[in-house]
Parts: sequence; structure tokens; C-alpha cells
Amino acid sequence: MLKSNRMATLCCVGIALVSAMIASPLVRATESASASVVVDISIDLRSGSIDSTGSLQVSRNSAAAISFDIPEQVATADQVILRLQTERPGGDAEIAVVEGDRRADEIDWRNPPVLHPLDVSLPAGIRNEWVEVDVSNAVSTAGVFTFVITRTKSGSFFSSESSSTPQLVSRSLNPPNTTAMPAGSVETSTPISAPADTLVANSETVVSVQTISSPTTQATETNAAVATVTGPTKEPITALAETQPVPHSGDAADDSAIWIDRANPARSAIIG
Repeated sequence: MLKSNRMATLCCVGIALVSAMIASPLVRATESASASVVVDISIDLRSGSIDSTGSLQVSRNSAAAISFDIPEQVATADQVILRLQTERPGGDAEIAVVEGDRRADEIDWRNPPVLHPLDVSLPAGIRNEWVEVDVSNAVSTAGVFTFVITRTKSGSFFSSESSSTPQLVSRSLNPPNTTAMPAGSVETSTPISAPADTLVANSETVVSVQTISSPTTQATETNAAVATVTGPTKEPITALAETQPVPHSGDAADDSAIWIDRANPARSAIIG
């Protein structure tokens, strides 16, 4: 009898855990606006000369500077994302923003401007792939912002002269949907719009996003009945049913197992 009660309790706890995960509000991110490239150039750090043709060359002795005209809609977004497509692989790329509202081609690079390094970097050794980095901390108002990219090992990015022009886009994090879902339905996340094979970089991790798609979920009889739960309940959890007691010990009445898929909670299951 004791083992049967314990099995029923485990089942109820498992159902509550899976239900709470399925019904948790999801935060969605959508891209809503972009900023246009004003100018992008390569800079010889030894002589201060600039080259506004061809690829954006980046090495120990050269840097790339990209100026964007950022509208208010982008500046006030939840996230501002800088995207570049690599041409030739190089070392880790460091990014800084120029102090003041100055275009790259208006700066005397023989007397470098004040640069504010960002606590982000782009990965090394990537060829012909889009990479992106969150530069939200550098953008606070509308206007011209110039980003400077340096590397310890020579490499290059595609410039605005190519079809893979540098991009600066805004992402808005939509508030979670607090409306209770009807029984039998399961809410799924909306994919973030980004070029295929994008590498997402920040100060801690680099995540490869080969294909971004919305997960497919199906409601079962269990989660259909509890899909309207909006959070953990504070009421005591009582068993809805319990197995018949068994007269034998050992494995006569095995405990159930709870498997939770954190990547896709709808696939979570109770086994046994």
C-alpha cells in the first residue's frame, strides 16, 4: 500500500511539473526595424589612410569602421543586433564604438578618436557565414553611430558594396501572453527571424543556429486538461487515483519515472 501511494504521489507531482512548464508564458523576439549603412571603410592603423572600396579588411594593423544612421525606432528597441558576413576567416574580432556622432569617413584616423570597447566579440575562423552580436549597450539614442572592428589575425568581412551588406537591426521582446489557453491547446514559440547559418555571439557564448523553426507540439489528454494553468499552485496536491496494493515486495509495483524535456516541454512524459 505504501508503494502504491508513493507511485500515485509521484504521478501527480510529475503531471504538475509538466503542466507548469507547458503553460509557462513564452517571451517572443521579433525584428521590427533596421538602420542603414552610411559608410564603411578599411583603415590602415599605421598610416591612418582609408580604403572605401572592396572588402572590410581587419588585422593587427588594420581595422574596419562602419557607420549606421540609427532611427529612433531602432535606438529604443529591446535589443540592437549588428550582423556581418565573414569573407576570409581571421582571429577573434573585438568591437568598439566611436565617441560622438561622427561618420567613419569624417574622422582623421592619424589621430584616432576616443573608442569605447564593447564587452562582446565575434568568433574566429568563420568563412562565408553570417555572425551577429548584441550592441544594445552602445546605442541609446537616434543618430550616427560608428563601430570599429579589430582583429589579432588578418581576415575580412563583406562590405556594403556586396549583396551581403552589414546590417544593424532591432529586436523587440514581446511581453508574455497572459490569456488562458483553451483546453486542448499548447502554446509554441515564434522563431526569431535571422539569416540561416547565423552565429550568435556575446561576451560568454557563441551559439550556432543552423535552422530556426517553430517546434511542433501536440496536446495529449493530460496536458489538454491542465493547459490553462498559469503557474505553480499553492494548494496541496492530492492523488486523483492510485493503483491497487500488491501482496508481494520487490519489483511487483515499480515506481513511475518522470522525464522532462526542457528544450521542448510538450514532449515531457511520465513513464510507468
